[in-house]
Amino acid sequence: MVYINFLVLALWIVLLVGGSDYFVKSASRIAKRLGVSELVIGLILVANGTSIPELTVSIFSAIKGHTEIIAGNIVGSNIADLAWIAGLSALLYGGMKTNKLILRRDGYMMLFTTIIFFVFALTGSIKWYMGILFLILYAGYTYFLLKKKHRGEKHHLKEHLEIKDGLWKDILIFIISCIAIFIGGKYLVGEIIFIAAFFSIPETAIGILNAIGTTLPELTVSIIAGRKGMLDLLWGNIIGSNITNILFVVGASSLISPVEIIKLSSYFTIPFLLGLTILSLIFMRTKWKVSRFEGGILFALYLIFLAGLFYLRTGLI
Repeated sequence: MVYINFLVLALWIVLLVGGSDYFVKSASRIAKRLGVSELVIGLILVANGTSIPELTVSIFSAIKGHTEIIAGNIVGSNIADLAWIAGLSALLYGGMKTNKLILRRDGYMMLFTTIIFFVFALTGSIKWYMGILFLILYAGYTYFLLKKKHRGEKHHLKEHLEIKDGLWKDILIFIISCIAIFIGGKYLVGEIIFIAAFFSIPETAIGILNAIGTTLPELTVSIIAGRKGMLDLLWGNIIGSNITNILFVVGASSLISPVEIIKLSSYFTIPFLLGLTILSLIFMRTKWKVSRFEGGILFALYLIFLAGLFYLRTGLI
């Protein structure tokens, strides 16, 4: 009987990830027609689009009162962004160039966001007033990005993407993909809770494993961007997703119900994320490039994280 639940779980993940993929493609086409630049697409549009699976799962988890899933989902997704996606991209493409703008503005904002999340998590839960602060910071950061004129920002996205369909078709795909994401996220939570209860697995651990699936949109976008040499889009997607996941997703979820932080998150996953964030920024600053060797380190750390997660869940919590 439980095998059927695993199949259904896979179905909802496919619907969730597939919907997000089409969402990003259609949203990018619409943004291009409106003249949105590559960096802004990565930091705001694509980052928000690829964070929709995390947002959907987190919102429905909060509504159903299972907020333990939220922390695991968000932290697992952010770790996957920095270690799995960035690391794998550097390995595939012989390194990834960075620049001062990405590091000093967006990279440091990601670090600041992670530190605040870590401090708030030590209280045992992310409460509604903490969530309001997150949302204010997110709104301010987004406003700054939209108003700021970026020096050195690339505006040659038209050279990389070919849009053959009309605007109305893109809008229709956008709407359909949003519906697919909504349905997939709603029913995915129920399957996660059932499987966690059946195997007596902590919901936080299940949430982190689910984050591997919900991070696939970021992985897909990053691989495509890397192949096309669109490194601003790639870094914008990774950094923007990490900022969005904490400030917007956790912030919005906490307004519905306090986001519970259990020991596994407080003493292992969130500190791991903070350390990984600092290491990633150091790699970005070194010769303004994340080398293939450094990408290998990040990817290896992701494997170590997964191994540590499975080991600790048998005794820590």
